[in-house]
Amino acid sequence: MSAVGTVVPKVLPPPSPFGELLRRSRFASFDPDIRQAYTAPPSYIHRGNWGLKRPIANRHPKGHIVLRKFEEHAQYIEWDRADSQVKFIRRIEELNSAPKLVSNSPWSTGLGQVSTSKDSGLDSDFCPGESSEIILEKDERFVEQKPSIDDLGNRGKGNYSTIPAPTEEQRAVAQAMARPDETLLQRNIFAMRPGEFKDYVEELRTLRPQFIKYVRKELQTDRDKERTGKRRKMADVDPKSLSDEEIMFEMGLEAQKKRLHMAFLGRYTEDQINNLNSEIEDPKALANAPQPIRQQPHKFGGLVYAMPSELDSYYMSKPQPGLVLQDGTPSSGSSRVDGDREGEYIASFAGLSSHLTKEDSGKDVRPLYEPFTTQGIVSKRVVDPETGKTTFNIEDSERKMRLLHLYLEDTPRVVGQQTGNVPLLQVRMRSHVVVDNGVDHNFRDNPYPPGSKEYISLQPMSGRPRTVRPPIIKPSRDYFSGAAQMRSKFNAQLPSKGTLPVSSGSKSLRGSTNDLVLDSLNKFLKNGNGVGKGRLPTSKKGDSGDDS
Repeated sequence: MSAVGTVVPKVLPPPSPFGELLRRSRFASFDPDIRQAYTAPPSYIHRGNWGLKRPIANRHPKGHIVLRKFEEHAQYIEWDRADSQVKFIRRIEELNSAPKLVSNSPWSTGLGQVSTSKDSGLDSDFCPGESSEIILEKDERFVEQKPSIDDLGNRGKGNYSTIPAPTEEQRAVAQAMARPDETLLQRNIFAMRPGEFKDYVEELRTLRPQFIKYVRKELQTDRDKERTGKRRKMADVDPKSLSDEEIMFEMGLEAQKKRLHMAFLGRYTEDQINNLNSEIEDPKALANAPQPIRQQPHKFGGLVYAMPSELDSYYMSKPQPGLVLQDGTPSSGSSRVDGDREGEYIASFAGLSSHLTKEDSGKDVRPLYEPFTTQGIVSKRVVDPETGKTTFNIEDSERKMRLLHLYLEDTPRVVGQQTGNVPLLQVRMRSHVVVDNGVDHNFRDNPYPPGSKEYISLQPMSGRPRTVRPPIIKPSRDYFSGAAQMRSKFNAQLPSKGTLPVSSGSKSLRGSTNDLVLDSLNKFLKNGNGVGKGRLPTSKKGDSGDDS
C-alpha cells in the first residue's frame, strides 16, 4: 500500500462569490501609494459611471483619470485627468522601437547587472525569463590573447577574423570565473530618502563580520582555481594566514576588483527574501501569510514590453509627421547658410523634443523658429482664404520622420505618498530622429525588401569610394626606336647657337628666338614620317613671352 499524502493548496478558495468579486474589483486594486490611471467603457463614461462610489464629471469617451484617494473624508472624490499621460505611453508604443539606457544614470546604476543585459529579463509580463542570458560586465581578470600575425588566414574555414573564436577551454574558464551572485539585483540607493539611506548604511555595518567571512571564502576558492589554471593569478597571499583586519588591508583591492561587495549584497538580499517565512511550520498559515515581493524591476520601467529589432521597427512602423522647430547651433549662422551640413536641429516628434542632424534632414528644410534673430518665426505668412486671417505656412518645416534612437535616463516615481498626479514630469528621455526621405540616414545599406531580387543583387556599400585605376600600357621596343629617330631629326633641324644673338636682355630677342623654334617645329611636323600633320601657332610680333 502506498501512502497518499494530502496536498495543501497554496491559496485557499474564497468562502463566497462576493469575496471573489471583491478581489477582482477596482476597489481592491486601488492603492493610494501607487498612481494608477483608470478608464471605463464609453457608454459608462457618458453617464459618469467609472466604477467608483460617486459619479465623475469627466464625459470624454476616451478619457482617463487618476485618483489620489478613493474617497475623501468630506465625501467627495478628488481626481485629475490622465489623458496626456496615457497618450504619451501609446505614442511610444506606436513607434515600435526598443529604447536604450543612458549609462551611469541613477536608473541604470540601480538596476545592477540587469542594465547590461540584452533583453529586458522577462519573457512575459508575469514570469521571469528562463532563457534570457545576463551579460556581465567585462572582468579585469580575463585577458584576451592577441592573435599572432603568422596565424592570420591559417586557422581554417570560418576563422578569417582577427578575433579568434573562443575554445572549449576558454569557455570553461569564463564559466568558472562568472559568479552567480553578481547577477542578483541590488537595492536602489538612488530611490531612497535620506532617512532610509541612513538606516541602510547602519544595516550594512552590522553585516561586516559576514562580509569578511564571505570575502575569505571567495578568495580561497579563487586561489584553488588559480592552482588548477582556471583563473588568472592576481596575488600570492594566502587568505587562511591572515586575520580579519589583515585580510581587508592586504586583499581589499583584489576584492574590490572582483566586485565581491556587489556579489555579497546580492546574495544577502536573495537570502532575506527566501528565509523570511521559513520559521512558519503550518502549511495553511504559510499559504495565507503575506509573501515578500521579489525586487525585479522592469529594465525600462514599464515603458515598453516588446523588444523589436531595427529591422522590425523599419518595416512594421510607418513614418509619422514631425516639425523642425529651430537650429540647435544658432550661433553658427543658423540653417540658412548654404552648404552648412554640420550641427543639428531640434524637432518635435511624437510629443518629444528630438535631435535631428542636418545630414539626415533631407533637402530644403527650414526651421520654424529662430530665437536668436529679430524675426522670430521665419516661416512664410499666408492669408487663409476662408477666414481671411494671416497664418504661417509650415510646409518647409514639416517632414515625415522616423525614430532612430530612444534613450531612457530617468523613470517616473509613481510609488509613495509624496508623488504627484503627473509623474511623467520627472521622466527624462533623449530621442534622435531622421527624415524618412533623407538619403544620409544610416538605417540599412540595402533599402529593398529582404528576399527580393533587388535585395539579393545589390552590391554592398562601403564607406570609402571606389577608385578605378587606368590600365598600365607598357611601350614596345619599336616605340623607343621610333622616338630616338624623331629626336635626332628634330635636333638636326634646330638652328645652331652661333646664329642667335648673344644679348638676352631684350624682349624682342626672346620673341625672335621663339619664332625660330616654332618655325623649326612646323617644318619638322610638315616633313615628318607621318607623325602628325598640322601647324603650330607662331608668336605674334611684339609678343613678350616670359619663357624663352
